[in-house]
Amino acid sequence: MIYVIDVQELGSAAFTTVCGERTRDYKWSSVKQLLEDKTTVKLFCDPRSDNDALYHHYRIYLQNVFCVQLAEVGVRRQTLPRSQFVSGGKKITLAYGGLDVQERAEFVEVDQRAQISSSPRKEGLMIT
Repeated sequence: MIYVIDVQELGSAAFTTVCGERTRDYKWSSVKQLLEDKTTVKLFCDPRSDNDALYHHYRIYLQNVFCVQLAEVGVRRQTLPRSQFVSGGKKITLAYGGLDVQERAEFVEVDQRAQISSSPRKEGLMIT
């Protein structure tokens, strides 16, 4: 499931609003709790600027983050040791995400909607 959160519109409420009750399956009830949970792996593509913004604007301490962009460079350098570029999140997801035809179509649709809703005046955070 993919959620697009309009941080510009919601401000800090995007992270502190209670999303539901904690259950046996979910230890957190807000996006802030999810992002700060040390036991749940969060996948990011180059999280440096996201981490900086989340900390300085909302005092969110990202925990247990896995950078898929860095991992993709490592995989690619297995065959091309002098590879000097990095791939973006969309390209990485489509290449390594293991998505079937329907999932690929849904991913592309969500990506297009996120691009439309994000303009220079609006910033969003996509959570999958």
